[in-house]
Amino acid sequence: MKVAPNVETEKKGVGVIAVVATLAFAVVIVGFAIGFAYSNRPGASQITPQTLPPAGQEPLVQTDLEQMKSAQGLGPFTVLSVNADTPNPETKNPAVLLLEHDGSTWASDSWTVPFDAKQWNQQDSLLIRSLSVQNGYATFGVGEQRVYVVKLGQPFVFEDQPQTVVIIDAQGQQWAISTSRAIVLRNNL
Repeated sequence: MKVAPNVETEKKGVGVIAVVATLAFAVVIVGFAIGFAYSNRPGASQITPQTLPPAGQEPLVQTDLEQMKSAQGLGPFTVLSVNADTPNPETKNPAVLLLEHDGSTWASDSWTVPFDAKQWNQQDSLLIRSLSVQNGYATFGVGEQRVYVVKLGQPFVFEDQPQTVVIIDAQGQQWAISTSRAIVLRNNL
């Protein structure tokens, strides 16, 4: 048994499709007109193939560590020979120290970061273990076998955590400040 098509329903369906198509067309035309008007206004930036960077030559983005090591950060740095067994090791205090994950210590040639409890936050570093404070120095372990020595109140940065500058005070309290904030507060040596 064949059912006769409902002509009235088919006309409504065609009408709905026509309305939807007309609206979609209108949206496209209006969007095009707005875009055209915006791009042709005085002072509008024109993106052309000439102003786009060549493929493969996008600007390089420095890592947190590279930024911190640069002269615009807290660098440049010079390697130190810090002997933890010496009663008064040379740490180039008050220079900012960079403690590298291979156990080496580097001192900034240019910068220190002054301590002010209003600017710094009392905060223990998760990297520091077995902290000892003696004779004006802090000795502490990091990781399995790395031992570092810093002068109390001397700012330092872990290579593994370059976004934070740390100071250990005379009571063995750890204080931290973001490296970006430290760069704003830094002083010449």
